[in-house]
Amino acid sequence: MQTPLSRPNQDTDAILKLIQSEIAAAAYHLYLERGSQNGHELDDWIRAEQLLAHKLSCSASGDSDDL
Repeated sequence: MQTPLSRPNQDTDAILKLIQSEIAAAAYHLYLERGSQNGHELDDWIRAEQLLAHKLSCSASGDSDDL
């Protein structure tokens, strides 16, 4: 018997929105650092994801290493 896919609860939705907001802010910062040149949106987004993942990983491990 298959179980239906469950919808994430409101806490999960809020966390996902916060993460997306953090990534968007970091991507925008990267865009500004590059002199506001268009055409690198995906690169900025992926780099912002990497930076946030590193930040969260370091925070969880107690490491303060910067990328």
